[in-house]
Amino acid sequence: MSQEIFNLICALCMIACSFAAIIYITVSAHRVLTRTEDRVYEDRKKASLAILEPIMDTMLLHKEAKDFFGSKKYTKAIAEFKLYGSDKAIKAFNDLAFLAANVDPINAKYHVKPVLRSIADLIIVIRKDIGYSSTILNYVDILRVIISDIDDYKN
Repeated sequence: MSQEIFNLICALCMIACSFAAIIYITVSAHRVLTRTEDRVYEDRKKASLAILEPIMDTMLLHKEAKDFFGSKKYTKAIAEFKLYGSDKAIKAFNDLAFLAANVDPINAKYHVKPVLRSIADLIIVIRKDIGYSSTILNYVDILRVIISDIDDYKN
């Protein structure tokens, strides 16, 4: 075997080893990324459910939920949501919090529709965040679960 053939075989072996190393590193990085995405997804889902639970309980008239809003536990849930939630979800939550905080008790009945719409918008954004990115549901579909005659009021 000549020196040139030997050198060519060595070069091809080095190239093959380099490709194998690149493939191994790429697959390993993909596995790490997938595990990280899965963990972030679970954290996002958990944080989203933590802020939605008292909102839904309040809408269903559970008295305990009203006491939960000012609690340390809910403040922690909001902080976790703002850490793991998407930008759109955090903005939707902030919009809801602003609307809810600025309800005039004397004219509260005029604030119900925007607050409910804001809750439904938040739920839709969270659904998109946790895997239903192509959802076709709108706020009426979301609110129909708790307001059976919503079609009479949707406009």
